[in-house]
Amino acid sequence: MKRDGVGTAAGHGTGGAAGRPQWAAEPLGDGAVLLRCLGPVRPGDMAEAAERLRLAGLPGLAEAVPAYDSIALHMDSTATVPPSVMAASALELLGNWRPGRREARTVRIPVVYGGPEGPDLEEAAARSGLSPGEFAARHASAVYDVAAIGFAPGFPYLAGLPEELAQPRRDVPRLKVPAGSVGIAGRQTGIYPVDSPGGWTLIGRTPFPLFNPHADDPFPLRPGDKVVFDPVDREEARKLFAEGGEVSAAGGAGAAQATHGPEREREVALTVLDPGMLSTVQDLGRRGWQAFGVSAGGAADRDAMRIANALVGNPPDAAVLELTLRGGAYRAERDALVALFGADFEMFADGRPIPCGCPVRLPAGTVLSFGRPRRGCRAYLAVAGGFDVPPVLGSRSTDLRAGIGGLNGRPLRKGDRLSAGHPSPEALRLLRRLEEEHSAGDGRHENLREGAFAAHDAWFWDGRPVELRFLPGRSWERFPEGARRAFAEAEYAVSPQSDRMGVRLAEGPELRREETAETVSHGVVPGAVQVPAGGRPIVLGRDCQPTGGYPIIAHVIRADWWKLAQLRPGDRVVFRPTAEAEALRLLAMRERELRLAEAGIRLRWYRS
Repeated sequence: MKRDGVGTAAGHGTGGAAGRPQWAAEPLGDGAVLLRCLGPVRPGDMAEAAERLRLAGLPGLAEAVPAYDSIALHMDSTATVPPSVMAASALELLGNWRPGRREARTVRIPVVYGGPEGPDLEEAAARSGLSPGEFAARHASAVYDVAAIGFAPGFPYLAGLPEELAQPRRDVPRLKVPAGSVGIAGRQTGIYPVDSPGGWTLIGRTPFPLFNPHADDPFPLRPGDKVVFDPVDREEARKLFAEGGEVSAAGGAGAAQATHGPEREREVALTVLDPGMLSTVQDLGRRGWQAFGVSAGGAADRDAMRIANALVGNPPDAAVLELTLRGGAYRAERDALVALFGADFEMFADGRPIPCGCPVRLPAGTVLSFGRPRRGCRAYLAVAGGFDVPPVLGSRSTDLRAGIGGLNGRPLRKGDRLSAGHPSPEALRLLRRLEEEHSAGDGRHENLREGAFAAHDAWFWDGRPVELRFLPGRSWERFPEGARRAFAEAEYAVSPQSDRMGVRLAEGPELRREETAETVSHGVVPGAVQVPAGGRPIVLGRDCQPTGGYPIIAHVIRADWWKLAQLRPGDRVVFRPTAEAEALRLLAMRERELRLAEAGIRLRWYRS
């Protein structure tokens, strides 16, 4: 199977003139492009070039994410132009660009090496033929350059690691790496700013805060800065952690999320009686922050979220509740218009079944509860006016890894009170009409099914393996033919260790590479199928890291991303190859269907 897409465009628009970098372009699935700089790159150069592309206002460009020697260009979620078109426009803009001159700052960061803070130090030292003390001393003796920010909010990729200290990534990434951990992967070192999964070799830990979303400058390090590590003993480290506050997923020492004040009490729409398994506030995600390691995030199944919002007269980006596997229970504190869409949940008002896929009036005092979904994993509860929580970095979405957005960056808890904005005039008219008809409490709920989105049931599968269509990834050729064939023919099971960051696959064949050299981290996108050294694929989800270094064998096409959100542990999946033109056609067709559904909802429920 041949790779279909951009190919190489070295020197396009550059002419190879002195001082002007040459570039190559290659696709990242059907919605992103990776630009690689072919010549020498100084720390900060890629960040400067990415900013040039952002300011140019390229049509269809959503994000420009710099790394060591590359820039990932993310296209708008519904853009159907071929990635080659985006690549050509970007390369033309970079044709006359030369890196500027910058003065670097030097930042000193305290680190305690080894012990519980650096659980891999002894193993790393043995691999390098050094004692743990020698290894730590050599690591601390170097001066590092901040080559890029990525992977996690404020995560610095640091160049300048002594060659003898290089370490491979773990065969199986850890599910949780503590915030502040100092790690090594290949010829790079870095610091985890927040608790997160990760596959780097951990040699120490620091209390230095790398991310505070509520500060004027949320990120203390920038590409081009220099970093020096100062070794401290464990006692001194304890004092530093105590003085600065334990570095946490909430964004570093002393960071505090804005909370609802008393003035919002009168606007409360729902009180959480039972938060369910994992319920969070979500919208369409954060745009413009991936260059600093902040995931775009947002609703895992954006299509379902759009339909839920349309059903209550909201704009597509209004904040909703994302319910996962078990929805919990909520009390309406005022009359509210709500709708649920996505996974096939059972929904009840004061214990009486009410339908999904259509607007429902909840009188004040009604207890709204949910059973487990018969099919699918996630559903979206929308309220007219949208859930009103303070935006952080431009979005109300909950980012669990960064600890921002939603309600203090966390899942819902019992006793939480959720405010809602003011319903649209159309929603208010529908609410009054439903009240007049007593539709929310007189047993006539079945009549409401007339307006349910007809394609609801068609979105799910009936016991057969879920088909995920894919394009070859940038590491496709690094895998032997047998591994590529097995990937496209085998059946995998969804692991219980899956989450919003990624769907981990089990039971299928392990995919071993012919060439196992460590790769330099670069921009990644949802749908990328990463293969750690252990051979078990991981399909990246909405909360995936902005950059990563594991080989990518394939990209699930954007038209199938909603399926990733609806997979539940134990579901079976198969991967089927497709072509770029077909992927773009399927995306355009799905967008047309969604817009027709939204128009149909307006005609059915919101005609004047």
